[in-house]
Amino acid sequence: MPATRTDVLTLDGRTIEVWATPGPSSRALLQIPGTPSGGLPWEVEASAAAAAGVRYVIFSRPGYGGSTRLPGRSVAAIAPDVRLIADALGLERLHVVGHSG
Repeated sequence: MPATRTDVLTLDGRTIEVWATPGPSSRALLQIPGTPSGGLPWEVEASAAAAAGVRYVIFSRPGYGGSTRLPGRSVAAIAPDVRLIADALGLERLHVVGHSG
């Protein structure tokens, strides 16, 4: 099932570009892309998530793709963004996979 783009707004006014497959599941495979990287969907991961009965979600890090820059950000700054993404998509449980640039 193809992923569709959703923009999630942060409390500080930034936009996070999010790609997610649709579905009723409140669980998702969340892929955290390495840097430098935008968050375009990966078909292999999306197919694996569908086979497991969960949604697939990936996002663009700040300053990449359609996500607004966050000057001076730290590695840990991604945690609040992940929480906002999960809340915006109604996700209660995340299975996380990531990679490094």
